[in-house]
Amino acid sequence: SALFKKESGISFVDFITQTRIEKAKVLLAQEDTKSYEAAQKTGYQDPHYFSVCFKKQTGMSPSEYKKMMGTD
Repeated sequence: SALFKKESGISFVDFITQTRIEKAKVLLAQEDTKSYEAAQKTGYQDPHYFSVCFKKQTGMSPSEYKKMMGTD
């Protein structure tokens, strides 16, 4: 973990979170994907916690993101 942070500049947990949220953004851009489905498909068991993490990373909630993408 320390080596990962030294080489990449971010912690391993932050890297995993960023990767999951980027995948969730792709899923949410699809019209038929619900927020809770994106949460499950990216490894979040709790949809509320997913929303908190999503907002922390992107500055908007999953529903706001879907609205911005025009897929709500």
